[in-house]
Amino acid sequence: LEVESKRPQNTIDVGQLFLDYSDRFQVYAEYCANATAAKKRMEALAVSNTRFAEFCERARSNVLHKGLDTASFLIKPLQRLCQYPLLLR
Repeated sequence: LEVESKRPQNTIDVGQLFLDYSDRFQVYAEYCANATAAKKRMEALAVSNTRFAEFCERARSNVLHKGLDTASFLIKPLQRLCQYPLLLR
């Protein structure tokens, strides 16, 4: 309680927010479970579907994407998930 009273009023208890919204993180479990299959499917599509391959190339060459390919965007949620424990320490 003493620690609580010393905390400035404008701070947020990030750990408590994670606990409050933990049920919403379930989507990460499904995403992670399917990530490898999704990447393989995307690679297969890029080989078998020229329109998809062209889309991926246009996306990669978009200056806003900073040269990242579509697969790089698919891995972002996994990378973000790994950063949460570091944030909470």
